[in-house]
Amino acid sequence: MLCGPKGCEEPHNTRCSVCGHRAELFELPGRPEKCCVTCSADVATSLLLTTEIDEAALAGQHAEHLIAE
Repeated sequence: MLCGPKGCEEPHNTRCSVCGHRAELFELPGRPEKCCVTCSADVATSLLLTTEIDEAALAGQHAEHLIAE
């Protein structure tokens, strides 16, 4: 058990589904896995880019700048 300025807490006993580190985990809407804050930001960015690339392709627009990201 860890003790700090906010009192005692149980240690994190779950692991990030992306990097495997023990940390506080977050859920992204529509995703079953839980990720640490760093990985959840990366996953959210990837999901957004994928959506934007798909929408550009459906609209017949060039998406090379998005793919480069």
